[in-house]
Amino acid sequence: MGEPTVSVVVPNYRHERFLAERLESILNQTFGDYEVVLLDDASPDGSVSVLERYAGVFADRLGVDRVQTCFNRENSGNVFRQWARGVSMARGRYVWIAESDDSAEPELLETLVGRLDRGVDEGLVFCDSQKIDGAGEVLGGCAEVLGGYLAEDWSEARSWGRGGLSAGPLAALNCVPNAGAVVCRRAVLEAVLAEEDPSVFRLCGDWLVWWACAERVGVGYEPAALNKFRHHTATVRESVALDTGFVVEALSLVLAFGKRCSVEPRYARQGGVYWRWRLGVVLKRRGPIRVSSAGRLAGLMWVLWGWRSVGLLGLVVLAKLGLRRAVLGGLARLGMPVGVKVWAMGGGSERWVGEQGLRVDV
Repeated sequence: MGEPTVSVVVPNYRHERFLAERLESILNQTFGDYEVVLLDDASPDGSVSVLERYAGVFADRLGVDRVQTCFNRENSGNVFRQWARGVSMARGRYVWIAESDDSAEPELLETLVGRLDRGVDEGLVFCDSQKIDGAGEVLGGCAEVLGGYLAEDWSEARSWGRGGLSAGPLAALNCVPNAGAVVCRRAVLEAVLAEEDPSVFRLCGDWLVWWACAERVGVGYEPAALNKFRHHTATVRESVALDTGFVVEALSLVLAFGKRCSVEPRYARQGGVYWRWRLGVVLKRRGPIRVSSAGRLAGLMWVLWGWRSVGLLGLVVLAKLGLRRAVLGGLARLGMPVGVKVWAMGGGSERWVGEQGLRVDV
């Protein structure tokens, strides 16, 4: 048997409860020319037993040479390290990273692989996703939400040339909200992972990967909601901590994208509105946010949009922490070196972090 067309990479950590549903959704694909790469990152639950059992099922269905496994004895600490491991093991022309707690409609591979086979200039294709809860109940479609934030129509198939998506919607928001909705050429992913390190992020590394892919190749979109993206409930404490971490990581990427490409002005404006709102929500929420964390966010808001964007609570936090310390600490935490030009989304002006300190134009 020759090399598979698709490598289906399943990175798992502590998702024993959802693994059978995920793996059955792969077995039920109408497109059959694939291999599976089953990964586990030292899960403390019974995940490995489930993966070993399904490895046998896949071997019976596809052949022993179409099944690879790698079960870590020690946790790697980051899911994007598992992505890199899976891509390095892949042998297919295309890669589908099928996250272990999600699911898919049977036509997903057939639809997205067919699009890639037809589109010579497209190296990555994604589809709409449905959010589901822990019980599998549908919470809503991702495209509908994105359309509201970006004033964009996601109801029809679309295509962007090289650099089109990365300088457009993807520079403002992650409009590829789940890895399970993506099939990408393996050569493109290998090139991106050789130059970028998504594991420096805990939550937003996927956004960096998709953006870097879109800088290199054309991107296609299919409006059918063929991917099911599981949304886990969290305690208030967990929710506040995750939201704070997500916003800090996302904003660092927004700043980096603005530095690395010329973002279309309308997406800069729309993204600016959205991130002002998200930062404001984080600052106003009650929960276990330390003054230093809130100060970093408030300082970044000040840099991007001026003091009026910070709000009363943010001003109080800044008074406690100090504006210069907050902003420089925030940029340092995000990996933004002092001396870089900070792109002011939606502000229409440029603000700089100088070598000797901070100057803010308001």
